[in-house]
Amino acid sequence: MSLKSAAIAWVAVFVLAYVGGMQLRPAATEARVQQKAAGPGYVEALPSFGPENALVYVIEVVDFNCFYCAKRTGFLKRLAVEFDDVRFIEKHLPFLKEPGSENAAIATFAAQRQGKMWRYRDYLFTHQKEKWSDDKFVEYAKALNMDSEQFRKDLHNPTLKRHVRLDKAAAQALSIRATPTLFINGRLVPLTARANEIRRMIQESKNEVRALIAKGKAKTIPEARSMAAAKHHPAGKLFSKYYMDNDVRNLLAEN
Repeated sequence: MSLKSAAIAWVAVFVLAYVGGMQLRPAATEARVQQKAAGPGYVEALPSFGPENALVYVIEVVDFNCFYCAKRTGFLKRLAVEFDDVRFIEKHLPFLKEPGSENAAIATFAAQRQGKMWRYRDYLFTHQKEKWSDDKFVEYAKALNMDSEQFRKDLHNPTLKRHVRLDKAAAQALSIRATPTLFINGRLVPLTARANEIRRMIQESKNEVRALIAKGKAKTIPEARSMAAAKHHPAGKLFSKYYMDNDVRNLLAEN
C-alpha cells in the first residue's frame, strides 16, 4: 500500500469517528506503526506517519484534553494525504488536567503496542468531555477490539510513563507552553494559519533542505533538515536535538 493510500485510510477513520458516532473500522495505517525506538533515550516507537527520510518534519505538540488539538487533527490528516512525502510526528505536553492528560498520553502508547495508536488518539479526542480513568481508558480499548487485559497492564508500564515524561521534559526545555503547537522544520506555525499558509511553509521548507544539500552545506537530508530547524527555532540546535533527531538522552534522571 502506498503512503497516500494509507493516509487516505487514516482520514477515513477520523471521519467515521467524528461524524458517524464511534463505528470505527480497521485502519490500514495501523499496520504501519513503527516498532523501533523513537530515538536515543526513548524505548517506545515514535508516533509518526510518513517517510523517515522526508525533507520536512511536521511536528505537533498535543495534550489530549486540548479542545483545539481535537479540532485541528482532521486538518492535519488531510495534509497527510496531500503531502505523502512529509513526515507527521506527534509529541506530548500533558499539562491541562493532571493526572488525566498524562495518563491519556500513556494510554495512546499502550494502544500503539497493539497497533492502534492513531485510532485510539482519535477516540480520546472525541471523548474529551468524559471523566477519564483507567476503567474508562480500558473501555475505549475494548471498543477498538484491543486486548483489554494487556492494555490495562500497559497503562502502568513505567517505560510508557517515562516516554511521556521525556516528551514533556523536551517540550518544557524548548519553552513550549501551550497546545496545540505546530512546527514545520523548526518554524512555528501560527494557530490561526490557514491551509494555504501551511502549504507554503511546507514547500519553502522542502526547498530550503534541497538548497542546503545542493550548496554543500549539508551532506544528507537529516543533516540539512536539522540545520534548517536549528536556524528557525529560538532554541537552535537544542530543538533539532530533541525534536528532529529525537535525542533525549540525559534529559531526565535515570531514576
